[in-house]
Amino acid sequence: GESEDSSAPAPSSAPVPSPDLFPLPPSSRELPSEPPRLLTAQEGKAFRERLGCLSWVARDTRPDLSQGCNQLSRHSSAPTQADAAYLLSLLRYARRTATSRILRISRSDVPPTSSPLSTKSWSDAALGSAGNAHPQSGWLFTLKSAILHWRAFSQKRVARSSTRAELYAAHDLVDFLECLLPVLRCVWKAGVTAEVGVDSNDLLKLVSSEMPRPTEHALQSVIESLQLCIIEKSPCTLVLHTLSLRDALDEASIRLSFVPSHSNVADPFTKPMSIELLLPYFTSLSPRPDSVTSSPSDFPIVL
Repeated sequence: GESEDSSAPAPSSAPVPSPDLFPLPPSSRELPSEPPRLLTAQEGKAFRERLGCLSWVARDTRPDLSQGCNQLSRHSSAPTQADAAYLLSLLRYARRTATSRILRISRSDVPPTSSPLSTKSWSDAALGSAGNAHPQSGWLFTLKSAILHWRAFSQKRVARSSTRAELYAAHDLVDFLECLLPVLRCVWKAGVTAEVGVDSNDLLKLVSSEMPRPTEHALQSVIESLQLCIIEKSPCTLVLHTLSLRDALDEASIRLSFVPSHSNVADPFTKPMSIELLLPYFTSLSPRPDSVTSSPSDFPIVL
C-alpha cells in the first residue's frame, strides 16, 4: 500500500471550546479602554425592545440566557454601541441554540405522591464589576434532572464582601422555598426534603455560628466607629440577615450544604461563563419519528 505522507500535520488533541457554550464572552464584564459611543434615542429604544423580548424568553424557558439579559439590563437606560454588539451576540446565540436548549421534565423526575419528594437547589453570587458595583445573584430549583424555577438578578445594595453577597443570594432563594415547600408537603404526604448548595464556607460558618459576626475584618473598625453616625448599622444588618436566614432554614426544614465552585450549578447565573453545568437539564427538539410508537415520557415537555 501507499505510505502515509509524514509531512501531514497531526490532528490537534486540544479541545476547542464551542461558542454555543458562551451566551456572552467573559470579557463582556470588563470596561472598554475608551468610552464607547452612546446609542441614539431611536437605537436605544430598539435596544430596550429587543432586550425586553429576550428577557421574557429567558424568564420562562431559557435559564442560560438569564445572566446575559440581566447584565445588559444594567445599561438599558443609556446603552452604548458595545452593549448593542453584546445584545446582538446574545440574540445570535439564542437563535443558534433554539432547538438544543429545550427544558424537559420526565415522569421519572416526579415521584408518586405516596413516596418522598427530594428537591435540590443551588445559590451563588458574584461581586460587582468596575462598571457596576452591585453584586449579581443567581439560584435555581430542581427536581432531579428538571429545572423548575430560576432567577438571575442584581442585588440592591453593594456588598462589602463575597460572604455578604452570598448571604443575600441564599436568603432570596430560601424565601422562595419557604413559600413553595408547604404547598409541596400538602401533596407529598410522605415528606419533602430540600437541600440548598452554596460554595461559600464562610457563609456556612456564619449561619452555624452561635454568635454570627461580620467577616469584613479590614473594615470592621471603620464600621464600628461610624455606627453612632449612621442610621443603618452594617454589622447589625448582617447579623439580622444571618439570624433570619437561620430561622427560615429551621422553619422550612431546609438543609444548607457546601458544594465546590466548579459544581455549583448556579454559577452561570452570576457571571458570563460557559453554561456547561446547565447542559444536563436541556434536551434537543427533534422531529417525532412516524414509524416508531413511543411512550409520551420519551419526549421532552417544553416548559
